[in-house]
Amino acid sequence: MAHGSTVHGYIVLALLLAAGGLGLVGCEVNSADQSVRISPDTARIRYGEAVVLTADRGYFFHWTLENEEWGQLSSRSGNPVTYTSYYAPGTSAVAVQVITVASTYTDSTGTGGSSGSSPSTTNGTSTITDTAQAHITHYGD
Repeated sequence: MAHGSTVHGYIVLALLLAAGGLGLVGCEVNSADQSVRISPDTARIRYGEAVVLTADRGYFFHWTLENEEWGQLSSRSGNPVTYTSYYAPGTSAVAVQVITVASTYTDSTGTGGSSGSSPSTTNGTSTITDTAQAHITHYGD
């Protein structure tokens, strides 16, 4: 009888470990529960200067510019990207370029993403898009 109890104990332990392991499925989504960020989120640059922007806390990054005529991104997707200024606002003037990064991922756990996200649902899975902005100040001489 002691041998049967030991075997039963091992079976229960194995079942508990297996059930606990199931909770690890989809852990990538859980790491994106916090909203995407851009670093640095502010910078000051002149005509011809550049700043490297890095996004974190997300997946599948897509970058956009508020004003396409003021500068250029090295890439519209991926991470990091370099923003180069092609704008000189004048001697005492400044102008602020807003750079937005969107991070999109699929959530099948039903958590719905972070508070700053915009989910859309299809067949029980949600496509979550989180966004963040960097403000790049262009200044003259």
